[in-house]
This record gives sequence, C-alpha cells and structure tokens, in this order.
Amino acid sequence: MRCFAPMLLCLPCALAVADEQISDIRIELGGYTTVLRREHLTIQAGSDSGYYTSEDTLATRDTDSGRGSFCLRYCQGSTTGGGGTIWDVALASYAGASSFTDDLNGTTVPLQDDIIELQFGLGYALSTGSWSHLEAMGDLGLGYIKADNVDLSQTDGSVQVTSGDGVEWSLGAHLGWVASLEQHVVVGLLISAAWHEGELRGDFSTGTTYHGRLGEVMLSYLFLVGIRF
Repeated sequence: MRCFAPMLLCLPCALAVADEQISDIRIELGGYTTVLRREHLTIQAGSDSGYYTSEDTLATRDTDSGRGSFCLRYCQGSTTGGGGTIWDVALASYAGASSFTDDLNGTTVPLQDDIIELQFGLGYALSTGSWSHLEAMGDLGLGYIKADNVDLSQTDGSVQVTSGDGVEWSLGAHLGWVASLEQHVVVGLLISAAWHEGELRGDFSTGTTYHGRLGEVMLSYLFLVGIRF
C-alpha cells in the first residue's frame, strides 16, 4: 500500500487540465463531401447552342469526385481555467472534379469546381488534458468560385465547356481536437460543415450566356499540423 501512495498523490496532477495559451499557425489537408448541391441557371441561348431556347433550369445533384481541400489557419485563444474563447482567420481552398457524358455521341469531358475563401471563426476551446484541447467554432467565409458548365454545338455536336466565376460566401461550424507536442508543435483532426453559395456567370463559344446560383452543403475532414508561438 505504501508503494502506491506516491502514485496516488501524483494522479490528480497527471489528470489536471493545463492553462494553454494558443497562438498557432496551422496547415490543414484533407477532403470534403458534397451532401447537397443545387444549381439555378438562367440561360440565354446562342446561335450555335444546344439550348434551343432561353430558359431557367433548377437541378439538384452531386456528381463531384476527387475532392480535396487545403487550409492555412492562424488561431489564437486560451484555455485558462479549463476553457476559454478562441478565434481564427484562415485561407481555404476546395477543389472538386466531375465529368459530363453526352448520351448522343458518348463523349465524356472533365469538369472542375474551385473555391478560394477567406474565413473567420469564433468559438470556445475546452481543455482535455495537460497537452490537448477541443475547439468548437462558428465560421463565416467570403471568397471566389469558379465552376465549369457545358453546352452542345449545333454545328458539329461537340461538347463545349466554359468556366463561370463569381463571388461566393459560406456559413458553418467546425469541431477540432488539437494536441501540443514538444511545446511548439501541434497536430490534430478537424471536421466541419458549411453551406456555400455563389453567383456565377459564363459565356460559351456557341454564343450562349448563363447566369447561375450554386448552393451546396459541404462536409470537410482534415488533418492539421502547425507551430505554436
């Protein structure tokens, strides 16, 4: 019993939470999943367009694949007393690839979607031990979106691809677990959910012009590594 007495006395110290001062630069790499995607397009058909008349279309789909995401984030806060306010600013990018197949001639063309976004977050950090903590934060983003769309040429039946671009915004939240190693190195895992919406415009070589609104719910999952100052 005497042998265990020193160990029992040290146990509360081992389990005690630490007061962390968080001032991190982090790199986050991972992917994302599109849960819901809605497109509303207003199409002005051109002289060589497969869209024979101007029209409005509404589509719900999820055809993206090969999705990747990257984020460079600065995070600051503290867990004094076991928890505290935390905030961050981040530059994030999302890249999605898909394809379109023309049912008439079987031609398949690749399509690309890209988002580059400046994000701001505010939330709470909860200590989970002497060297780690949880983060729960709300996120607001504003950025640039670029997305491919297709038209068919009446002249030769070829598939025409053009990129529409415009302004994009997002609203969401993320949950992360971060551990500090060797005092200045941090690693962790992060998951987030956000609604992204953008306004796009594009002009095809067929003469077609389209104006679109794209909205999608995206779930992201990332591994992070960084430096604590």
